[in-house]
Amino acid sequence: MKEVVKNNLGITFISSLVIENSLKNEEISILETPSTFHI
Repeated sequence: MKEVVKNNLGITFISSLVIENSLKNEEISILETPSTFHI
C-alpha cells in the first residue's frame, strides 16, 4: 500500500506541474484567441 501511495503522490506532483504548464500556455492562448474554457 505504501508503494501505491508514493506512486500516487509522484503522479499527482507531476500532473500538477503539467497542469501548471498547461495553464500558462492557456493564458497565452487566451491572449491570442478566445478560449472555450471558463475557469
